[in-house]
Amino acid sequence: MDIETLNTFLTLANTKNYTRTAAQLFVAQSTVTNRIHELEKELNIALFTRNNRSVELAKKYNVELEVLSSLNPVPGTVVKEVTKDMEGMLIKGVAKDTDVAVITILNVPDEPGTSFKIFGLLAQKNINVDIILQSTGRDGKKDISFTCSEGDADIALRVLRESARFDQVTCDETCAKVSIVGAGMQSHSGVASKMFEALSNNNINIKMISTSEIKISCIIDREDADKAVSAIHEMLFE
Repeated sequence: MDIETLNTFLTLANTKNYTRTAAQLFVAQSTVTNRIHELEKELNIALFTRNNRSVELAKKYNVELEVLSSLNPVPGTVVKEVTKDMEGMLIKGVAKDTDVAVITILNVPDEPGTSFKIFGLLAQKNINVDIILQSTGRDGKKDISFTCSEGDADIALRVLRESARFDQVTCDETCAKVSIVGAGMQSHSGVASKMFEALSNNNINIKMISTSEIKISCIIDREDADKAVSAIHEMLFE
């Protein structure tokens, strides 16, 4: 690996954007792409996943997308995907995580700066927080729940009780997280509904929900994790 390739890799890892990387290095974007491609070939591993709106839309609607060079008038690369049905096109996998603890703080002051106080203290202890759920304020109070790994739960409880001075803090270490992952789910109706239907049909209670453009996650009882994965897979893929 030469120094230019190494510098390109480090810059792209920092900016997470091919265009900004090219601008910082004062090279063409194609140069960045070629350097990363050659490095991936050398290491025999995919270092980055390139994601942009055109590829996502083409993937979602099964449109063939041809990527052309702006410099050479030659045929480009056709990007397409063959799927059995709409759900197979949108959902790429079902995953579970049993290393989950749910911590709840009751009767938190409903005022500016409270969330910063809580999660700032947790960040100082390098506690990684995943899902956060805040209740609607009532009588000047609110409840905040969040998930972290079981290994961080004891430290989180100690920080909240001793440093943040919250006396109503509970921890549930009997939970698991199940997730479905895929492109464009948030802009396509019905995906979350089918996931929830699969859990409902198997009498699995949902404790917390988190969504993003590419993932929907539910916190459930740990003993139901395997059953939930099978039910969701059957609903969306079979």
